Amino acid sequence: TSEVAGLNSATGIALAEIYDADSGSTTSYLANISARADVVSGGNVLIAGFVVEGAQPTKVLLRGVGPALGLAPFSLTGVLAQPLIGLYDSKSILIASNTGWGSGPNPGASTVAATIRQATAADMSSAGAFPLQGASADCAMVAMLPAGGYTLELSGVGGSIGIGLVEVYLLQ
Repeated sequence: TSEVAGLNSATGIALAEIYDADSGSTTSYLANISARADVVSGGNVLIAGFVVEGAQPTKVLLRGVGPALGLAPFSLTGVLAQPLIGLYDSKSILIASNTGWGSGPNPGASTVAATIRQATAADMSSAGAFPLQGASADCAMVAMLPAGGYTLELSGVGGSIGIGLVEVYLLQ
C-alpha cells in the first residue's frame, strides 16, 4: 500500500505512480492497482492509468466502487452513491463505460481493438477482488485490451460526489 497525504494536513490533487522496472523479465507483472479518494467532478475525478505490454491482448477487470464502501467491513460515510467508470484509450477517446456492474457496458467511439463485456462474480473472485452485491450501483466490466496506454476514470452520475475506489485487476 502506498499512501499520499499532504504535509501538515495540506489538501490538493496528487499523483502516485508505480512502475515495474524489470521490463525484460517475463516472470514479473503488476496484478492490481487501486486508489481510494474523494471523487468530485470535472478535473477532480479519480483516474487510474495503466499500460498493457506484449504481443497478445491482456484481460483486465475494471471496477469503480462507491456503495460497497458504505457496507461492512469498510463502513465509510459519504460514499459515491452512483459511480460511473469510463475506460479511455491513449488518445482520451472512450472505449466503454459502465454505471452498474449488473448491467452491460456501453460502447464508446474509440477504434482500439478492445473486447468489453459485463463482469461476473466469478471474474471478481478469480482476480482476488472483494465481492460486490448483485443489485448494487458499483461498476465493473471486463476488457480484453491490446498493447497500449489506458485510463480508467471514476466519476459520479450527474456530477454526484463522494468517496470512491477505482481498481484495475489482471485476469489470467
